[in-house]
Amino acid sequence: MGVTSNRAMSAYRDSITISQAVGEGYPSRSTLIRRVKSGELSARRIGRVYVLEREELTRCLRSDGLGESDEDARTRAITKQIAASAPRLSPERKAGLSALLQG
Repeated sequence: MGVTSNRAMSAYRDSITISQAVGEGYPSRSTLIRRVKSGELSARRIGRVYVLEREELTRCLRSDGLGESDEDARTRAITKQIAASAPRLSPERKAGLSALLQG
């Protein structure tokens, strides 16, 4: 996002882009765009970026059972980041961990 876009976004403090929503654990980009285009989810466009109200996003997704709380979504996103930054296990370490977990 460029400087202009960042300035424009700062006016929308309770808003989130579709990419940010996906990063926080909401459904896929294609699902959110489909819902915007069908009218199920309202959004504004800033240039080529869809901007959603957090409250509207949560309301829409909870109404059909897909949504989760903002806290759950943030926890999932943080967990995903931690897992992605963890070092890869060697086959020997995987086998050892598997044996340990199986008791």
